Amino acid sequence: MGDDAITRRRRAMRRRRTGRIVLTLFILLVIGVFVLALLVLETSPAIAPQQAASPRELVAAKTIYPALTGQARKPESTTLTLDSGQLAGLAGIARQESGFDRLTMDIEGAGVVMRASDPLPFGLWLNTSVRLSGSQGAGPGLFCAAGRLEMSGVACGWIWSGLRHIPGAGGAGLPPLDRLAQQISASDGSLRLRLDRSALAGRLPKSQGIPVDFALAKDIYCRLALGQVNRPAATLDALLRRAFLPVAMSWDAKHNRAALVAVAVVATGKPAFVLLPGAEAIVKECPLPTEAVQLRGSANLARHWAFSAGLTAAYGAQAARRLGDFKQFEGTGQATDHEAFAGLAASHSGVDFAARASSPANAHDTAAELSLVTQDELLPSGVMDAPANLRDADFITRDGGIDAARYADASNWIDRTLAELR
Repeated sequence: MGDDAITRRRRAMRRRRTGRIVLTLFILLVIGVFVLALLVLETSPAIAPQQAASPRELVAAKTIYPALTGQARKPESTTLTLDSGQLAGLAGIARQESGFDRLTMDIEGAGVVMRASDPLPFGLWLNTSVRLSGSQGAGPGLFCAAGRLEMSGVACGWIWSGLRHIPGAGGAGLPPLDRLAQQISASDGSLRLRLDRSALAGRLPKSQGIPVDFALAKDIYCRLALGQVNRPAATLDALLRRAFLPVAMSWDAKHNRAALVAVAVVATGKPAFVLLPGAEAIVKECPLPTEAVQLRGSANLARHWAFSAGLTAAYGAQAARRLGDFKQFEGTGQATDHEAFAGLAASHSGVDFAARASSPANAHDTAAELSLVTQDELLPSGVMDAPANLRDADFITRDGGIDAARYADASNWIDRTLAELR
């Protein structure tokens, strides 16, 4: 009996000792979380809400956007050189795509710094920053901070690895950092970055389900380019009718996308090379036409329409609306209000035609329409003149970005009018 009592007392003592250990660990955990919260959480945001990317910033981003999406047919690295305007455009696109307006990207020192402020319950904020830096020929160095807590590259790498494997997290599906950003350096306000294009596959807007057949696009381009030598088409509608001849091949989305990319190269020239991999070699075999095609007497309007249509064919309407609308802002600082608004209308019309031509459900009917199209159908006269409240089209090239109220009003009016006139 005495032995049983001793055994019970020993068990009770072990339970109390275990309980004290658990309680101590719990208290330490609470204290750790509290200290971490004091270090990480703040009562105000470090980053103010950012304005939407301006047209000029988006034009700058457009020049490197196709390289980021990785049109190469096999995984390969690409080296990009970005200036502050291009980086600001990419940050603007990231804000617009994510709906997260407190995000910045800046070139600082020997690398790039990304900063963000995320609102939390009870009026608290999580202010974070990530710095990627390096030197010429060296891999990236990683440093990050959350609030007042700064972390080394090793700790940041652990966090990055964790985010990659959390479904729904912002980094889910991304590859290891040393594969995503292989080298990085910065000098004189420019950022030089070498990355694996395949690492971004599926992370950026692309074509809607059916990729462009670049071999077919090359064949159609060469046919059109040769035609411009032997019997030039002076207008964009005539060029489109040639591209969509009722030949033996089917008028499906695959053919239509290739044809619109080819038309963009013919009508726009070098700016459209980003839509067709290997374009520089292709134009040596099939030289670019020397005479510009026109739309309603303007080569500029033809370029707006064709580039936006080709961009939609290659990347889809969403990406084209983000980037294609602003093709006209390059080198058109002296454009009149009428020219600026007409250019915007031509861009929207190109996006609309290409979106319908790229849709499997509408591909055949739209191709048939393009095989007989006229300039009045490509750009109806009723959409070229802005209504009174939008007549000062200088806001398109000067103020705000694609979320500016007047720009949104202009875009909506153009889309409604195009739908009504067709």
